[in-house]
Amino acid sequence: MYQNDEVSKEVRSAFREAEKRYQQHWQQSFRYRKGRRQGSKLLAVPTDLSDVRDSRSPAQNFTKSITADGRPFLTLPSHPGFILLPEALGKSKQRELAKLALTQYPEPPANTNHTRQFGKLTGLWDAAQKGGPSAQKLLQKLRWCTLGPQFNWTERVYDWHAPYRPLPMELRDLAISLCASVSGSLPETVAASDWDPDVALINYYRSGDTLGGHKDDVEQDQAAPIVALSLGCSAIFLLGGQTKEEQPIAIRLHGGDVVIMAGPARMCYHGVPRVLGDDASSSDANPEDAEYVAFAEHVRSTRINISIRKAG
Repeated sequence: MYQNDEVSKEVRSAFREAEKRYQQHWQQSFRYRKGRRQGSKLLAVPTDLSDVRDSRSPAQNFTKSITADGRPFLTLPSHPGFILLPEALGKSKQRELAKLALTQYPEPPANTNHTRQFGKLTGLWDAAQKGGPSAQKLLQKLRWCTLGPQFNWTERVYDWHAPYRPLPMELRDLAISLCASVSGSLPETVAASDWDPDVALINYYRSGDTLGGHKDDVEQDQAAPIVALSLGCSAIFLLGGQTKEEQPIAIRLHGGDVVIMAGPARMCYHGVPRVLGDDASSSDANPEDAEYVAFAEHVRSTRINISIRKAG
């Protein structure tokens, strides 16, 4: 049975309505000659982003504060436990993490979205740079990898028995440091001083990719922080409430931004309906690092999100 658009629209949740609104839409444009259709092409439909809050414009309904080490961070009174640190990652740190996310982090025994079909792939980045068409295609289709135990989506548990790549110390230490810098603004129920993350999920977004609205609700301590590092292209981040019926807030995140969700914010639906253009941050080529040129080219059309958490 088919439903018309009006009926379908009526049953969408507020969160789903926002996802549809901010996604990239296309319309077919036809070319005619002497009254006969000669061909067509797809044209992007402009999206109204006027109500999207921007991490680089903190006056847009954020509460601005300063960390103990002098860095600005933003909060939302409507979402206790949500903290946004604009440009918390300097350009050199962004370049470092982008290189690691493309070369080392997906290496076995880490799991990726390619593992089930192709097994544990080694040297994917290097093979793609050497011009191997299969490797280039697989690199373009790399969508996620896990550091720490793999999450079993069927059983909704972390698999501590299968081989895995441990969470690198540089990510652990960075996440702990970021949480410590805003510990005074975390909910009282969050014991940030005892937080020791052991898992990271890395998502690789290309143009047209989305992340549907969801909650991160399978970890043992569901009030503990999740620290998300943004690299590369900017994106629209939707922050909703505890149900999808609550109207979400749309925020533009840029490369170098860090989001922390702890306490009540952990139970909020969130997602990414749209990847936007290059921010020229982690995609900047360093003149002193000729090797980074290839990484800069790749990251210019990619958003990388590294979310760090404690599973056990």
